[in-house]
Amino acid sequence: MALGAIGAAVCLAGQEYDESLFGLDPAALPAPTTGRTPANTIVVASQVGTVAAADGPVGWLGELQVSGWKKMDEIESFDAADLYVKINGRAEQYLAYDVVGLDCTSFTNTDGDFIDVFLYEMGTPSHAFGIYAVELDREAPSVDRGRGSYRSGASLFFWQGGGFYVQILASTLQAPLADAANQIADALSARIPDRGTAVGGMVRDAVQKLA
Repeated sequence: MALGAIGAAVCLAGQEYDESLFGLDPAALPAPTTGRTPANTIVVASQVGTVAAADGPVGWLGELQVSGWKKMDEIESFDAADLYVKINGRAEQYLAYDVVGLDCTSFTNTDGDFIDVFLYEMGTPSHAFGIYAVELDREAPSVDRGRGSYRSGASLFFWQGGGFYVQILASTLQAPLADAANQIADALSARIPDRGTAVGGMVRDAVQKLA
């Protein structure tokens, strides 16, 4: 019945297109969805009309290369709302420091070892230092990475003044994994900006006295 009415209307209009009959109402379209655009990210148009992160957390992880290792999967990205999907049981601690998001990737070698790289965007230097201080192993030796860092086994942890906290988690304690973790830390530390903002209580000795 409705099709017949439309057909009659077209005939009466001299079989010409009438926008009032067939025009699309923009109000009927669903609102576009948006995702997290990490800080320090430059978005550029690619040759196929999509967008790609030229700089920022995803770009930094995408550029990582470790001799003798290969990436296991695509880079994963999470915002504050779905952080629990990746670190269930620990997300609340990061939310307490206003985490913005998490980008992560993994590497593996021919022996089946793996290294997970977690790059947390904390928004401010204070928040990055705060979560670093909370998770700090006070018995672990410090290393020269970022604004503050330490090693636990072959794994390495550091924070950077641009508001980022990095975990490089090795699957075993073997020296080759520690060497690979060093390469990853060096590459990321060189890429992540450091605003040079002073953070109160940043001295390691003071952190070690925390209960």
